[in-house]
Amino acid sequence: MTSPNVFYVANQHVQQLFVDGGGNWANQDLTAITNGPSTPPTIELGGFTDSYGAHVLYVPFDQHVHQLYFNHGNWVDQDLTAITHGPTMPIAGATAAFADGYGEHILYRASDEHVHQLYFNGNWVDQDLTAITHAATVYPGSAVAAFADGYGEHVFYVASDQHVHQLYFNHPNWVDQDLTAITHGPTAPAGSRLAAFADGYGEHVLYGASDQHVHQLYFHHPNWVDQDLTAITHGPTAEPGGSVATFADDAGEHVFYIPWDEHVHQLWFKAPNWVDYDMTALSNGLSTSPGIGIVGFSAG
Repeated sequence: MTSPNVFYVANQHVQQLFVDGGGNWANQDLTAITNGPSTPPTIELGGFTDSYGAHVLYVPFDQHVHQLYFNHGNWVDQDLTAITHGPTMPIAGATAAFADGYGEHILYRASDEHVHQLYFNGNWVDQDLTAITHAATVYPGSAVAAFADGYGEHVFYVASDQHVHQLYFNHPNWVDQDLTAITHGPTAPAGSRLAAFADGYGEHVLYGASDQHVHQLYFHHPNWVDQDLTAITHGPTAEPGGSVATFADDAGEHVFYIPWDEHVHQLWFKAPNWVDYDMTALSNGLSTSPGIGIVGFSAG
């Protein structure tokens, strides 16, 4: 699993595109190989890799969180909801996942509108993080974002109060933080999709706020602050709650979104400034819709 891999849904099956031993791109139907359940064509896939292998996460028609897991040359399907006796998940939902020194972590909005963690450290278990932290429930339709860094484990979601909340684990306890209240930032609409990452500058959470601007909640020890990246860059307004994608690499920090002009825009931070680039115009690319999903990563 050291070659490039792309996962997507076709014919209600999870497919993999990969580079084979001859250096050619090939396709595998992972649902057929693993005898896993069929899945809706519009679901969002999640995944991560660690020392145990590659993990692809999806929610098929049974509304269970499933893992397609590759180790020692074989793909297998695991029904993690059945294994952990955890709650079901809305089909339209998406998972967030990462691995760290404590184990493997899958975060999602369950059907009970609580944030649940499926946690593996020798065995898979279900943890209701909303109940553990006494936090507000998840706004229906909203997604979660998560990562781990040197400060601990971080899970972000839009709560029923339309505030961005962080469920934060710094051994041995999980706690809830209302980042919107802390930063006095704008609310987030129903169905909001968040993106988050950590780098040498701190911790970052991005979302399309109710004011139609892309906002960043930014933590640089010891404080969280709100930054209106649309105002800072004089970029175009965004769909409230729309999809954002983000990552950091040697070239700086990158935030991608689709505003009302139906172009893909990049908000790019190369110290000390944020700037807006219309990537569709620069590349002579095709226009798209503000409502679609977007993903981004650094290839090297």
